[in-house]
Amino acid sequence: MAYRIWLKRENLAALIIVLALVLQVFFFVPMHVAMQNPGALEVPLTDLLAVHLALSLGLILGLYLVVRILDMPAILALLSFLGLGAFLEFSFFFASAEHGIPVSGPVDWQSLQWLSYLELGALLVAGILMFVHRRRTALFAGISLVILAFLVMGFVRYISGNFEQLSKPREDHTARQEYLDQFFRLSDKRNIIHIVPDEAQGALLHEILTTDSERYAQLFDGFTLYTQAMGRFAATYPNVVFSLSGESPQPAPDLVLNQPFTSSYVADVLRKRSILPALAQDSFRVFGFHADSSTLCQGPYTACAGSREDVFAGGDLNSPGRKLILAVLKTMDLALFQTTPIILRERVHDDGRWLVKKLAKDRFTRSGVLGRLVENLQVESSPGTYNYIHHGGAAAPLLFNRKCDYTGPRAFNAENRRQQLTCMLEQLGNVIVALKNAGIYDQTMIIVNAGHGSTSLPRSFTARSGYGVPPSLMGQASTLLLIKPPEARGELDFSDRQVTNGDIPATIMNAFGLAGSFPGNSLFEDESGTGRQRDFYIFDPPVKGGELNTLKNLQRYRVRGSVFNARDWDLPRVAGAGTHLSQLRMNHADFDVYTEGFSDLEEQQVPVRWVDGRQARVFLVAPSTGPVLLDFESYVPPAIAGQSMVIKVNGTLVARLDAQTLAVAEHTLPLPDTLPRGELLEIEFTMGKTVKLGDDLRNLSVLFMYVGLIPAY
Repeated sequence: MAYRIWLKRENLAALIIVLALVLQVFFFVPMHVAMQNPGALEVPLTDLLAVHLALSLGLILGLYLVVRILDMPAILALLSFLGLGAFLEFSFFFASAEHGIPVSGPVDWQSLQWLSYLELGALLVAGILMFVHRRRTALFAGISLVILAFLVMGFVRYISGNFEQLSKPREDHTARQEYLDQFFRLSDKRNIIHIVPDEAQGALLHEILTTDSERYAQLFDGFTLYTQAMGRFAATYPNVVFSLSGESPQPAPDLVLNQPFTSSYVADVLRKRSILPALAQDSFRVFGFHADSSTLCQGPYTACAGSREDVFAGGDLNSPGRKLILAVLKTMDLALFQTTPIILRERVHDDGRWLVKKLAKDRFTRSGVLGRLVENLQVESSPGTYNYIHHGGAAAPLLFNRKCDYTGPRAFNAENRRQQLTCMLEQLGNVIVALKNAGIYDQTMIIVNAGHGSTSLPRSFTARSGYGVPPSLMGQASTLLLIKPPEARGELDFSDRQVTNGDIPATIMNAFGLAGSFPGNSLFEDESGTGRQRDFYIFDPPVKGGELNTLKNLQRYRVRGSVFNARDWDLPRVAGAGTHLSQLRMNHADFDVYTEGFSDLEEQQVPVRWVDGRQARVFLVAPSTGPVLLDFESYVPPAIAGQSMVIKVNGTLVARLDAQTLAVAEHTLPLPDTLPRGELLEIEFTMGKTVKLGDDLRNLSVLFMYVGLIPAY
């Protein structure tokens, strides 16, 4: 009899321990997150509650059966420890971290290091004590019962005061759904479909379109691709403002912005000086899909959807069932984020990609807006519509192949970017067919423009780089600009006119004969082809939570011709730096401006850099008069036996160095008298071989300490 009583108590204790762990992680904390953040969800909270309850009950049953079958006190001790640890994290350590609930982007984990040590210490002590007393199942059950009591009381207290609101969809979500119904209704008179794919490079699109030129020439009926198009900034956010208004904050001579690039500035431009109020005044209904609703949706839109799920994952465009699944994934990710130690929290967050969503292989299409536009297109009698769609484009994560089949996250390389961009073209082609079938293709203007490109140019693309203008910079400046004016027909055309995203507002006004003027040139009027001055800015990204108000280390490049020819780029204006160097050390603050092909600095205290690959270039100014020496220090480790080096300056052979010569660190080589003096010279080092050393993923060839052009006397 005593044995049976003990067995029943053991069963009850095991059940309480399992209940405390599972209900906490899979029900109470997720619902706490949901109730505190209803604006992040697209479903009634009662629906979410039912799903989490069903999920929890299933896990409780499964875990309880496993525990009773194994019947090991250590397992119950472990589950008790996990439950207690989750409770401590949720109740104390998460709040102490003061990082809130970051939806996307980086978190400053370094600042939380001290708290990480504290919580690990507390958890270690608790773990040791519970292991030592692992057979005291009744004690663990008591602890779990206390945890359950706290969680239940908090849940009941919140529910009792908010039940009526919990069963209702939020008003903004209802309005957003009504907006979606309107979004798919296009005018029988005038339409503008403006698609902005993220990180879509003009050079890459040109390669895609010319690879299958026969097919695309017919599909993109009436379109023109501007192969020389440029953005203004190497970032999407300021380029959106530039493409909608033709303006951007102008730097002062010291390269400090005369207008801080803040949310208020963006909102002011969009509401007062962009194409949006101009179209609204002419009776266009203005709609938008934006990744950042807090700023970019503040223009005079008839309506604007702003969640990342709207833009990248489909969001409201998904079926009710998918919206519910997405909400469950969100709440589980956020629950794990609040119940795990900081050392694991970083992995849960994953820079905004989120662990559960990734493990569940989120299949919510990032191209949902274009697909649903095809499925739900309606034509109505109205003055006009303008639909702005911020599309995932070729930005990470790369989830689709060229046929738009979901593949899951793939490596961010040129081939995968090409495939995902091809997927977008296929979906755009479907939109074109749908517009023709609806009889409004001629009444519709289609604009596809990216804010900026990406750092790698296609291999088939020829570019002449030079001082401060590596191919990676040209790749960023090369932006996609593909336009079909109203009434335009004919095979896809290619134009090498030197245009910018800032020309889009003037082009729209001209296309529909609207009154008003904008900065930039209408692409349908300005026939100037070469020599146009265009500025391009690069800068360090803002710190977490910061705004683009200072644009740290701002650099201005002025292009007076082809974006793919360094000779048409002016020497960069660099904040706090000069524009010429004759001698360059590897720790120079603006090292990347003067070089190509080098790796990052090995250590700040040891100013040396490897050549990553077989070739590197340095751009320096030779002394104005007299004989000149190329002076450099290098090192070839024994692991690269038989290394050789060919040195050219402005294409002229200066020296061929064999392994024996390279064994000497310091080199001084005379430049030919035929080379210019007082001008910028391109110094090219080509090595015979590369090696991989240890776990280093780079292809290493020669280590450099210093390169300079010095007088020979």
